[in-house]
Amino acid sequence: MTRNVLICVVKSPKDLNMILRSRLYRIPQSHAPKRKLRYVAFYQPVSTQENLGLIKMRPQGFDGLIRYWASVRKIETVKRRDIVRDEPEHPRANEPYYLLHLGPCRTLPQPILNQRRMRVTFGFTTLGKLKNCREVKELFDLPPIEEMVEEYVKATGFPYRREYTIRLTPKKRWRLDFALFLKTSRLGIECDGFRSHRRADQKQKDKIKDADLSVLGWRILRLSEGEIMNDQKACREKIAAALKS
Repeated sequence: MTRNVLICVVKSPKDLNMILRSRLYRIPQSHAPKRKLRYVAFYQPVSTQENLGLIKMRPQGFDGLIRYWASVRKIETVKRRDIVRDEPEHPRANEPYYLLHLGPCRTLPQPILNQRRMRVTFGFTTLGKLKNCREVKELFDLPPIEEMVEEYVKATGFPYRREYTIRLTPKKRWRLDFALFLKTSRLGIECDGFRSHRRADQKQKDKIKDADLSVLGWRILRLSEGEIMNDQKACREKIAAALKS
């Protein structure tokens, strides 16, 4: 089957309202996938937001699952300021966006859960998988590299967190696949899947991320999908060496 269903991320109630009521969804042209799409499905992440030091959950419905999908009827290029008219001073107000005009939004018979807390960005799947999968990771046929690395991390005996978020500013944050808390330092381990980390823009983003986190005292170890899948001994040795350094 054709992979023509784009999985999108809905980050706010305002965006969800635009999807459900206005049947519109926007994608920054600079981040848009190149492949043609016929349908879109919407992932609503679990996340927290900080307000004066208090941490509270996102509004009801943003619970780490996919429940809505729709057909794409038309795509046009529009500046952000003409889509979100009440944010004329937004930093990207003059940047071009793809505005997707949608058919009626439909609800999946059963929501697709993100039980493994996989990091979700734009990605394609088939309509059949969208209707039949029960776990987000099943949509993309991704090798279980994070699960494999977690076994190595567990074996170290050090306390760790998966999908650990580090906030740099109120508007900028990074997430680590694994965060290990050592006695005198902190180690972040990133699992670089081939599909998501092969692009030049993502590689540049990874460099910025590593630099930002190093300023905060984090050491970052990156393991490629090829290393994880094909040389488990070397991966274990790299983790062990990083823990000692």
